[in-house]
Amino acid sequence: MASIGMPRDAAVVLSLILECILYDEYCNRFPCLMPGLDHSSGFSIFMFLGTICALTYNRRSDRPSLVVAVLLLILSTVHVAVNIIHAEDGLMKYRDTFLGGPVAFFEDFSQITYLIKDTLYVMQTLVADGVVIYRCYIVWQSTRVIILPCMLCSSIFVVELAQWHIFASAISRA
Repeated sequence: MASIGMPRDAAVVLSLILECILYDEYCNRFPCLMPGLDHSSGFSIFMFLGTICALTYNRRSDRPSLVVAVLLLILSTVHVAVNIIHAEDGLMKYRDTFLGGPVAFFEDFSQITYLIKDTLYVMQTLVADGVVIYRCYIVWQSTRVIILPCMLCSSIFVVELAQWHIFASAISRA
């Protein structure tokens, strides 16, 4: 069966490049904004520092929002690192030893690095959705407004658990 579209290994390289551009862009373009950094950090750091400034400027710090900002920064940083490791594994480390080469490696969703990066992505989504749900409740002061978002957020969690179960059974069979 002929594959339609971009090969999986090319898609992984392109997604990694785009992710690193978004993660790295602002500190390299505007080094005067953050002179203390080594300028290998980027958009996530820029947005994090902007968030910290907005949360602490002329008022007492909003501790839960600070915790969420730090958590999202950590999750996005680890996600980029795991994505780089996953790409390195598929394109360099196992390219000659994995049956089918890099394309087959990236089509094998039971790879531990894929599972970790997918889990990190879902964790980021759940944290961000939790913030949106909290803000909706604060603005509307009604639980009726947040019922649907809570159900959708819960469904993301359930689907991730089902995915982990399916992949764990595939790993144990291999």
